[in-house]
Amino acid sequence: KAMLLDTLLKFRQLQKTNKILVYAPSNSKPDLRKILAADGVDSSWQLSPAIGSVSLGSSNLSLILGDALERNRKAFGEGSCQTFIGMDCPHLKLSDVVSGFECAASGRAMILPANDGGYVMLSLPAETTAEAFDGIFWSSEKTCQMQIERLKSLGIDTVVGDTYTDLDTPRDIESFYENSKHFEEDCPLTFEVLRKCFEATEEADGEGMATEN
Repeated sequence: KAMLLDTLLKFRQLQKTNKILVYAPSNSKPDLRKILAADGVDSSWQLSPAIGSVSLGSSNLSLILGDALERNRKAFGEGSCQTFIGMDCPHLKLSDVVSGFECAASGRAMILPANDGGYVMLSLPAETTAEAFDGIFWSSEKTCQMQIERLKSLGIDTVVGDTYTDLDTPRDIESFYENSKHFEEDCPLTFEVLRKCFEATEEADGEGMATEN
């Protein structure tokens, strides 16, 4: 929840954008509405169930992203650029998102790699279709490079931005927290949750050691 909210709250400063939250499973919509309302997220966010609406797992991701892209093209016009962002990088900087918008508006894609081989953001120019996601191996160390090559095959040049750490595993989270002073301003809710968790763990470890002694 904290990572999702930190990501969504960044966009309060962007007034002239259509904001879509793709979610699964489909029956989670009422719960999401409560979460978003309670935490004061920009009310302009629209909720859209993922195709299939079972999960956002990697095996379905090409279908989910392609469907979302085409639905948005129909809803907002084929002249609209699109940017896809996951919820596992709450420290993503708004300035990088804006750079992605600008790059897509110029007719090029922009991708922000993840240090595990995936990517945390993809901005696409208006002419991009769902074919952009065909044949991508998700959750792979080659995902980002495959995405770049797929776009190239469709005649779309890609600008590669800064590399981020996404928070997929316990080790990712531990490493992130160790360096969290650099990111606290970008994701305050996530930082606070992690701080409480790690402090509780340290206290429990200390009590265990005292008992053993």
